Amino acid sequence: MGIDSSDCSFTSNPIKKYAKMVNSFLDALSKEIESVSRLIKGNGWNIDAIYIGGGTPTSLNHQQLALFLEQVDSNFKLKLIREITIEAGR
Repeated sequence: MGIDSSDCSFTSNPIKKYAKMVNSFLDALSKEIESVSRLIKGNGWNIDAIYIGGGTPTSLNHQQLALFLEQVDSNFKLKLIREITIEAGR
């Protein structure tokens, strides 16, 4: 028996339907990553784990995913993180 989008408790849409919006989404996400990074650094906090979920990361093409991960790395220095989890969608 296959899994369809109605089996997911979160909103799910085919990425092709919204392909024109992906770069705008990534731009907004980049700003959020920078903001959270400033908040963490400004409070003197350290993080040791990053969880990237929702299946969205594996819906991106390889160039978009690489740019996203570069943004995360430039703000959080992945080599200092003990655990990085990326949830893969269906």
